[in-house]
Amino acid sequence: MIINETEAAITIEPEQNAEYAIIWLHGLGANGHDFVPMLDYLPWHTEKPIRFIFMNAPSRMITVNAGMVMPAWYDIYSLQNLDLEDRTGIKESERMIINVLDEQMHQGIEAEHIILGGFSQGGSMALYTTLRFAYGLAGAVCLSGYLPQRDELEDDEMNLNTPLFLAHGLQDDIVPTELFEISCNFLKEKGFCLSEHSYSMGHEVAAAEWRDLSQWLKSSLKI
Repeated sequence: MIINETEAAITIEPEQNAEYAIIWLHGLGANGHDFVPMLDYLPWHTEKPIRFIFMNAPSRMITVNAGMVMPAWYDIYSLQNLDLEDRTGIKESERMIINVLDEQMHQGIEAEHIILGGFSQGGSMALYTTLRFAYGLAGAVCLSGYLPQRDELEDDEMNLNTPLFLAHGLQDDIVPTELFEISCNFLKEKGFCLSEHSYSMGHEVAAAEWRDLSQWLKSSLKI
């Protein structure tokens, strides 16, 4: 594997020309390095030429954290009242992520060979972006996150067949489990292709979750 690191992302290239891509978005206050170890939980990843891209969010002030500046995909005003969502920040990050998706496709990777995923706020952005992307991806992963701006999807049936993996901890004290449940129920009612998982854990990723996700990723990429 070849590792390239820039301010925008950590990219891990396969030995052969990449035919698949997994793009991962970290959580609030973290960076791309946080999830590079996920490759250890995907023992099959060397079977196919897969490019891994661990993006870095820009730094911004976070209202619920007393205005502290930290890496974030968008500001968080409240996790109880989502009518106060940072729609501007979400749209800015969506454009950034779409640029990376477009670049992969321009380099010859088909949309149905691309997975977009993330943890916490990164998972929320992965889900948000995938459901609005002009091309159907191989799937989207949202770990310990939720679906922002659900109202934008009320009459939108794009990407109904895109596989979605949503997982959450039953003892999560950062992102309320209620948001996960609301998101899952909304997606199921809309008819999206949803794989829903709950685990006895907090705001983290458990071993059982990695096993389930590993199987789902392999199936969604058809490898």
